[in-house]
Amino acid sequence: MTRRTLYYLPLMLLIALLGAGCTGQTPQSVYYILSPMQNDTSDSASAVERDAIAIGIGPVTFPDELNRPAIVTQSGQNQLTVNEFHRWGGSLEKNVTRVLVENIALLMRTDQVMARPWERYFTPDLRIALDIQRFGGRLGEYASLNTTWIVFSGKKDDPAAVHRSVIREPVTDDSYDALVAAQSKALAGLSKEIAAALREILPAK
Repeated sequence: MTRRTLYYLPLMLLIALLGAGCTGQTPQSVYYILSPMQNDTSDSASAVERDAIAIGIGPVTFPDELNRPAIVTQSGQNQLTVNEFHRWGGSLEKNVTRVLVENIALLMRTDQVMARPWERYFTPDLRIALDIQRFGGRLGEYASLNTTWIVFSGKKDDPAAVHRSVIREPVTDDSYDALVAAQSKALAGLSKEIAAALREILPAK
């Protein structure tokens, strides 16, 4: 092997490695959405028919580390993992709000539930604002939901009730699909707590 060949050998190896890297396939991203409760009225059987009651949902706020397209999980006491290949199929805030609207409508047996910002023709009798501090979990272990929520009555800004919900749901396996399913169950549990509080505020018909 000549001295000239030895001189160019490292450069040739580097070009070969770069070429191999360029031909490798990038993992395909997987997108997830949260699911509302099933159309099972067993949980709302004790609810009173309140078709005239209008309920507004919002605002729903998230901490900055969660309000992103990639799904965030907890990997340590003070460590988060952001997986760019497992992503929400849209805005997490809008996804959570939509699920809450569907769940509350089911539990309260009313079609008059709307997310903020609502149309001018819609005036809610009750409004629920949520400040979500934690909505994640650990793969293969649990999904967690930690939120403070306030019920406002009428057009006043004075709260009719202030609550804090801390919910944990087990995860069936170590997949992201199982984690999102458990997060959906956590939202269902939160929705039941909100519906119970609304029933206490509203007069029976």
